[in-house]
Amino acid sequence: GVYRSEPLIAKRDSNVGLLAGAIAKRVQLEGACEVDAVGPAASYCAIKSAEIASRYLAEHLGGDRHLAMLPEKRMVSQRTAPSGRPTETAMLRLHLWPLPGAPDATPPEVFVAKETNPGAAAGLVAQCVEGRGSASVSAMGEQAMSK
Repeated sequence: GVYRSEPLIAKRDSNVGLLAGAIAKRVQLEGACEVDAVGPAASYCAIKSAEIASRYLAEHLGGDRHLAMLPEKRMVSQRTAPSGRPTETAMLRLHLWPLPGAPDATPPEVFVAKETNPGAAAGLVAQCVEGRGSASVSAMGEQAMSK
């Protein structure tokens, strides 16, 4: 997407309330927001903050709107390994924007736990997307969110 500001950064020890406030403000001012995170704990903070921001925007701005979340995996060139080989780090970028209507209250189609096989979860998500164009996923905790 086209955004005016650089992505917000979620860290493993980010204050989720402060990050949620920054997300909400960015969405109010620019109509969308991006949040970058590296690692399970930071990704969990980013997703949790986005959910808090979504609830805040719905409660305080009125109307039936919620934040849509589109996760994107990005590879970032990081450094050179001792062998001389360049290495990359996987990063989560969340694209967030408001959608009209209340969020779907039906239970998620895919539940992910820290022991879940990521390939199996991806297969279930793919089936949902092929069948109806979208998928809802639920996970509890940073290890499950990182799947």
